[in-house]
Amino acid sequence: MGALKILQVSYQGDKYEFESPEFGEKLTIIEGPNGSGKSTFFNLIYFGLGGKVDEFDQRSKERHAEITGDTNSFVQLKVSINLVEYSLIRKLGENLITVRALSPTGAEAETGADTYPIYRPEAETKIFSDWVLEKLGIPVVEIFQGGRNFKLNITDLMRLIYHNQAPDPHGIYKPADNSNFLSDSLEVRRAIFQVLVGKTLLALYDAMGELKRSERELEAARAILSEYQKVVGEVLKARGGATVQNAHFLNKRIEEIDAQLDKLFRARSERTSRGEPTQLMQSIDADRRRLGELVSRLRHERDAMEVMIRDKGRLSSVVASIRDDMDRVSKVIFTHEQLKLFSSDTCPYCLNAVSRVQGHCVCGNPVDENDYQRFFYSPTEYVDIYRAKKKSLQTMLSTIEDTDTDISDSLEKQAALEKQTAELAEHIDKSFSLPQAEVSEIQTEQLDEKIFDLKNEQNELFQALKMEEKVEDLQRTFNAKREIWSAADRLVKQLQLASKEELAGRVAGFNEIYNDFMTKVLAECRTARIDEDTYMPVINNGEYREASADVSKRFLYYLALLWMSLKHDMPFPQVLLIDTPETAGIDKDNLVLMLRQMKLLDGERKDYQILLSTGVDKFPPEYQQHVAIRLRKDAKLLRERPRNSSKSA
Repeated sequence: MGALKILQVSYQGDKYEFESPEFGEKLTIIEGPNGSGKSTFFNLIYFGLGGKVDEFDQRSKERHAEITGDTNSFVQLKVSINLVEYSLIRKLGENLITVRALSPTGAEAETGADTYPIYRPEAETKIFSDWVLEKLGIPVVEIFQGGRNFKLNITDLMRLIYHNQAPDPHGIYKPADNSNFLSDSLEVRRAIFQVLVGKTLLALYDAMGELKRSERELEAARAILSEYQKVVGEVLKARGGATVQNAHFLNKRIEEIDAQLDKLFRARSERTSRGEPTQLMQSIDADRRRLGELVSRLRHERDAMEVMIRDKGRLSSVVASIRDDMDRVSKVIFTHEQLKLFSSDTCPYCLNAVSRVQGHCVCGNPVDENDYQRFFYSPTEYVDIYRAKKKSLQTMLSTIEDTDTDISDSLEKQAALEKQTAELAEHIDKSFSLPQAEVSEIQTEQLDEKIFDLKNEQNELFQALKMEEKVEDLQRTFNAKREIWSAADRLVKQLQLASKEELAGRVAGFNEIYNDFMTKVLAECRTARIDEDTYMPVINNGEYREASADVSKRFLYYLALLWMSLKHDMPFPQVLLIDTPETAGIDKDNLVLMLRQMKLLDGERKDYQILLSTGVDKFPPEYQQHVAIRLRKDAKLLRERPRNSSKSA
């Protein structure tokens, strides 16, 4: 699978700047005391990869003074993805990332640049995360939970790659950017672990997404087919209770009538070629022309009704979709009433207090209120959305009722036309029996009567055939959708079995590495593993409660994932970002012993990268050669720009 490396980190603004040296493979250390900028270094990387950094937000209570007070600033990352180098540029205050491919010399390639949004405004929009995951060979995994779908992005996966200074190291996962009951649910955290460790699991999640989509398409096809079959039954009932016949039997009867008509036309031609039609025949011919007009009007009315039937089927599908939306919104409202997730002064993303300024987005950027869209709302707005959906549903149901009325009217018109057609046919039939008709004419008229009856039957058959062909077409569409769904269902079941076996192997492999790490670092630890359901650490069968082990427990969890990625072909991108693990509380001797476990990875043939920040001399002495950046209180990460200096993006 793919490998990600951070080669260089830069920050440029009107007031401050920073440019790191180029980093090599394996271990790189950033050394410095507290407050010198170690966390800022990792925040720049995370921000450059599309992450949300509260300290860089003007409205944050704990702002980074230099960065939020700077102007015209941007972060630039030079990265390597599968040995191909790219430049990533993200401006502060913007949610866009510009990607440029770099030539082997490090210069920008001639292919130009692409700019991707960070957040997904529409379902089909390609965002920066999609680009990164595509380059890493990781499909965009879609999780369906509680009637909603959730797409994992690169920042979700970073929750087990970026070891930040978490206030609760026992939690293992880095907190989600927009933490709420969905983004931080057990299902999402399980998915993150599974995606990072298993190729088959990736395929399973992708197949599950396809299964859900095919299921929706199948239900839509089922609704349209059922509605059309229902209307066809009503049409046949209005025609005197005619029975349903498939296209094969209808075509067969039409061919039989064609053969009979051919014989009748030849016989009639022989009789009428010997003389001019009488006045009686002229009257009958006029009635026949009128009869043809009635048949044409009847055919037109039936065509119009078929259009209405198709429209009703589409409307029924829309109604089902609106009802699903209403169900999801009602669940959100109910959840809020139970958990009090939102209020008028609470950000729907991070749940912190916020007040949106008119004409500005929640991120602070100017927006056009007419185009401003949000994807999380206050309780009142969710109620308004529900009411709007309900009103739309009522409109759709009213439209369906109107369509039903129109179909009913059309059936009545058809019945009236069929009655007129039958009466006119009867009139023509009686005209044949008038005494003034000559014997030869009577014989010709009888032929005409038979021809008329057969053609009338044939027209009815053509109309029935047209409807039956439409039914068959809808049935074929439904069958195709069912086959797609069935194949997707079979694939999911196959992958579930395969992924279960693969995951069991991955968990066993992880437990072996993790147990080895933990027992070497913690004297009191006899055994360490992860729970098979939650993937959270279990020390000494759940009996160990020593808080001082939390730092090692979290750090070695990440290190075990990295080592596994070097031993197995799995999606974990062979990189770790470790921000000052000792701040969570660990003595120097245990810290050094814990950090020494990283040396074990050197025995693997694959390259990897660990960017580690620590306090001064708070790492094994033999790691001195890996120190790339040394920070001090008087030489912090961000430095004031010299006056009259220029910058480029």
